[in-house]
Amino acid sequence: ELLTQINEEFSATRTITNIDKPFVIVLVRARPGALDPAIEKRYQLVVKKAATFFKGMQTNFLEFVKQARIETQAVKYPLAALIFESDRHFDAYTARVTEDQSGLSSPNVAAFYDLQTNRLVIRLSECTTFDTPLHEAVHQQVYNRGILQRFAPIPSWFNEGIATGFEGDGERVRSGPKSISDRYGQMALRARVVTWKEIVARDEPFQGDVLAAEANGHAWGLHWLLVTKYRAEYNNLVKHYASKKPLEVDRPDERIAEFEKIVGKTVNELQREFQMELPRAMARRKN
Repeated sequence: ELLTQINEEFSATRTITNIDKPFVIVLVRARPGALDPAIEKRYQLVVKKAATFFKGMQTNFLEFVKQARIETQAVKYPLAALIFESDRHFDAYTARVTEDQSGLSSPNVAAFYDLQTNRLVIRLSECTTFDTPLHEAVHQQVYNRGILQRFAPIPSWFNEGIATGFEGDGERVRSGPKSISDRYGQMALRARVVTWKEIVARDEPFQGDVLAAEANGHAWGLHWLLVTKYRAEYNNLVKHYASKKPLEVDRPDERIAEFEKIVGKTVNELQREFQMELPRAMARRKN
């Protein structure tokens, strides 16, 4: 049914599809009509590879939440992923469905998860490494397994923190949120503009081309510290965010207060602890 709906939206003459439950992968071509057989075969391999990658990601995600003792539910609806052959069509679709509310300009978006349609939306060029699609697919899992409710006031630091914890190599997911990320760890240590207190209080640092890199580095760092050193507090924090209802509104001071009450330390104390603990953990790993 979902595939029929997508084919009606984009025209079946423009789509190449693969269903691997619960995933429905659809490559949206730039133009309708017959394809060169070699190109059609390559695109069929793309949608098959995407389905295989996302199934593997799902396995790794479920293993992490099981270890973290986070309650989950079975996926209720099929999970759609749209892969756009044309960057121009991707940009147009992104601008239309997001109405530029993310704060990021469409040409700077490689892939995204749309809360309203429950779809992953991906550029074809991203289907080699699946770097950004992996990140966005984690968001889709979080909101389709009963962990968090869509449209609830979930802090962006948590959403981005759990998603940045998963990294892959284009074939499979290689690490989870308990592993050290050289990429995001260095971002967090080098950041000079954004602070942990700012990302806990507000989502704005994640909503712009300039500050988003620092904000994502900090989100990874805060999430990593909690899952490795504050496991009970992390579990209670997830339960608290899971209780939030759609369309509720949290004030910045409320977000800080509830976070510090659950964790038992101030955000500034945690950031100072991270700045000492991560270099030590990196050195232990190297040795």
